[in-house]
Amino acid sequence: MWSESFAKFTLGAFAIALGTACGGGGDGPSGPEPAPPASVDITTGATPPPRFIPASITVAAGGTVRWTNGSPADHDVVTTTPNWQLNQPLPVGESFQTTVGQAGTYGYQCTIHPGMIGTIQVR
Repeated sequence: MWSESFAKFTLGAFAIALGTACGGGGDGPSGPEPAPPASVDITTGATPPPRFIPASITVAAGGTVRWTNGSPADHDVVTTTPNWQLNQPLPVGESFQTTVGQAGTYGYQCTIHPGMIGTIQVR
């Protein structure tokens, strides 16, 4: 009798362990959904010159920033902050994105169009 009860207990414990190991027992994802990328558009707007819109954004540490070139000219995105490295060409109609890490303020510019600058605040 004791060995039959022990066998049932052991089999039940094994089934629970197997269900947990295989991802059972949960009602959904294990963590929060990642935030959508913060977007920076390049446009000539109603009046040139081309510019980053918005010129300044705030993103959580570990977040993503996406640049999209909606202007009729090629651009690039190059950092002006020594502790952040980014040098990305951005042809007409193209997009790219990058993940931002540590909290701080990071500047960038288009080296093709002097005066076209932007800032990312990472919190």
